[in-house]
Amino acid sequence: MVKETLVGIGVEWGSQILGLLDAAKFPIPVAAWVSAGDDGRLRLLLATLLYDRLGPAKAYLKLVNTLSSSDLDWSDSPLQLQSTRSPLVRELRKAAKRFPEVVGRHLGSRMLGGAWVEEAYIYRAEQASRDRG
Repeated sequence: MVKETLVGIGVEWGSQILGLLDAAKFPIPVAAWVSAGDDGRLRLLLATLLYDRLGPAKAYLKLVNTLSSSDLDWSDSPLQLQSTRSPLVRELRKAAKRFPEVVGRHLGSRMLGGAWVEEAYIYRAEQASRDRG
């Protein structure tokens, strides 16, 4: 198994994805690169209420339709939609609330939401009251 490492290019690409989603009013209150699990692969975790309201399949379809209108190459990207209620998302929110300086920074290995996370980079972790959308 080869552990992936996040570099500046990946951070910038994630910012571009978030910019596109924000412009389209696609609600993403929590976004982070996360390397968790046995495979060690980095994924751009995007937590959205659409996942909770519409279910995973319809939320992913909406994501694909939103990103398809852009020129950004995202088709082979490791995007992962997730519930705003998942344990990992809750832990990202707690970390950002307790330590606001973690937003926009790399986090080293640690337990988050009951999962071992090798690496993370938090773009945003807004509190639940901002999830309306």
